[in-house]
Amino acid sequence: MTSRTALITGASGAIGSAIARLLAGEGMSLALHCHRNRDVTEALASELPMPTCVVSSDLADAEAVAAMFGQVEVELGLPQILIHSAGVLRDAFLILMKEESWDECLDVSLKGAFLCTKQALRGMTKAKWGRIVYIGSTAGLTGDVSRGNYSAAKAGLVGLARSVAREVGRGGITANVVCPGVIDSPLASGMSEKRRTELLARIPSGRLGTTNEVASLVRYLVSEDASYVTGAVIPIDGGLSM
Repeated sequence: MTSRTALITGASGAIGSAIARLLAGEGMSLALHCHRNRDVTEALASELPMPTCVVSSDLADAEAVAAMFGQVEVELGLPQILIHSAGVLRDAFLILMKEESWDECLDVSLKGAFLCTKQALRGMTKAKWGRIVYIGSTAGLTGDVSRGNYSAAKAGLVGLARSVAREVGRGGITANVVCPGVIDSPLASGMSEKRRTELLARIPSGRLGTTNEVASLVRYLVSEDASYVTGAVIPIDGGLSM
């Protein structure tokens, strides 16, 4: 895997940064995407032992995404691994949800995945090898209160991944979705104690997941060992979505 270049969108997030650290340890060159948190992303890049570049892009803008891939190609070569971890939360009950909150969630998580995949497939089809991993959510499998936009976006990744898997599977390219449940991260630390207790009672494993557990699953899916795994939707949620 040391010859591979991976592009990670949303690399400044808790899961994205954990994936970056783990893949850098495998010897991969990394392109770390951010939209607004450039300082955080550059700090992450400075920690990593392998060649990295930081790229900024609005993932809902086709021209900006194309320019981002062009920068990655110049600095590191065309990525053969795409990990789409970017996402936003704009919580509200559907009856109160603003249209822009709906649009933003789908633009970042789903349209961004489409635009990045379209660009990434150029290098993957040329190399006759590729790995695409979308970071979904158990919310995309079960739905979630106040998160109709987020749940719809993450559910859309399932259909996208399976369509990609069918279209390009014979070209040595895989596409899969990893669906984290409640992960111990800055987002989870903002929960009230009551909410945390309620969630833990619903999780058969009786604890929150870790970002490293999610990253380890992604590492497997982008490896040679996972060459026969495609179109899979894998919850990593302690049994929450059963």
